[in-house]
Amino acid sequence: MDPAAKWYIDRDGKYLGPYSWDQVKQLAQQGEILPGDILWNKEDNLRDRADQISGLFPYKEKEMYGRDAEVLPDYRKNRNTTYTIIIMGIALILIIIVSIFIKNIF
Repeated sequence: MDPAAKWYIDRDGKYLGPYSWDQVKQLAQQGEILPGDILWNKEDNLRDRADQISGLFPYKEKEMYGRDAEVLPDYRKNRNTTYTIIIMGIALILIIIVSIFIKNIF
């Protein structure tokens, strides 16, 4: 993150800030910024939920995995699990339909 970048907190349509990245991290550690808050970085035109911004809540990632987040891949960008579950569900439905069809034939 650019330390000089200015960050804003969007709460109910009201912008709080600007804050530096260090101030944003400190506010998150103090509980003033919650994971569901929307943050906006004017310079990078980044607007996202606080829990989606890498490095803002590293203690949450450490709690989840039991080690530092820097050594882990970004789990939020990995959507393969969701797609796999959807495909498996569709496959299961097709197997059920085929088995009913075969049962009716014989």
